[in-house]
Amino acid sequence: MKKLLGILLIGLLWCSNSFADVENWEIEKILDNKFISVSTHGTVAHGDKYRLLISTQGKCDVVEDTFTFYTMANHPEILNIVNKKIGLEAFGNKMLADIKSSSKFLGGHMVWITNGLYKIDDHIKFLQDKDELNVKLMIVFKNFEKKTFWKAEDMFDIDFNNWKLKNVSEALKEGQKLCLDK
Repeated sequence: MKKLLGILLIGLLWCSNSFADVENWEIEKILDNKFISVSTHGTVAHGDKYRLLISTQGKCDVVEDTFTFYTMANHPEILNIVNKKIGLEAFGNKMLADIKSSSKFLGGHMVWITNGLYKIDDHIKFLQDKDELNVKLMIVFKNFEKKTFWKAEDMFDIDFNNWKLKNVSEALKEGQKLCLDK
């Protein structure tokens, strides 16, 4: 099952159809048109994307806030962190996120992190006045209830990234429009 999820996510990253561009944002249908992806590349690690996903299976009014981190640290537990919590700092606040997947990718591993689902209009309001998203990974929980964890710097050779948010509101509105026009 983990291999299948990894293959799907690699396909998600590499195989898609671009439909629109808003300055520094890519808007595309992915996974057999089940999602609209609104994404931008990182400024520290270009291959890491901040990706806002809109499901085409509903009313197109909810967005999942996600990003990826590529690592070549080859930590022995890197493939076992799926469904674990990760402590990070974003927008100057400490928060918890969920690790959606971890899979082998090129010479290292790609880790997909989700911050959760939000009403798209609320998320546009939240993001519209922000210039960039700065994320610093801090800890990966082995067991959240027992508060046991690994230091993120041991799992990730680059444990921070930045994404420019210029035009994020326009890009999300364009993604939502593409979703509604399905």
